[in-house]
Amino acid sequence: MKKQVDAFFASIREGGAALGTFLNSLTTFSDTVRLHHDKLQPETLLAVHGFSTLIDSVSSNLLELEIATQKVQEEITEEVSTILNGRLDNLTIDDGKWVSHQGRRTPCLSLISN
Repeated sequence: MKKQVDAFFASIREGGAALGTFLNSLTTFSDTVRLHHDKLQPETLLAVHGFSTLIDSVSSNLLELEIATQKVQEEITEEVSTILNGRLDNLTIDDGKWVSHQGRRTPCLSLISN
């Protein structure tokens, strides 16, 4: 079971696809436990139950985090697009060479005066 725990935490570190692969491989472990349920000690069954609870909790939280992250990424993309598409008309950008005024590019006065 230690091998399963190590594999679980490694899959969390590696990301979503690795976690999915781990959860799929967990089916074999679950089948083995069910098949030999009557031969396992109560302590072992308790440990398996605790492990299952941990996996369920962490997996659910990771899924919620992934959904929230996607939502935030979509919101940021939308807001940046709005800014870039409509709010740059009157923006002054001073990069040390040019200043933009409503679509016209003119030399920066601070460089001309120096």
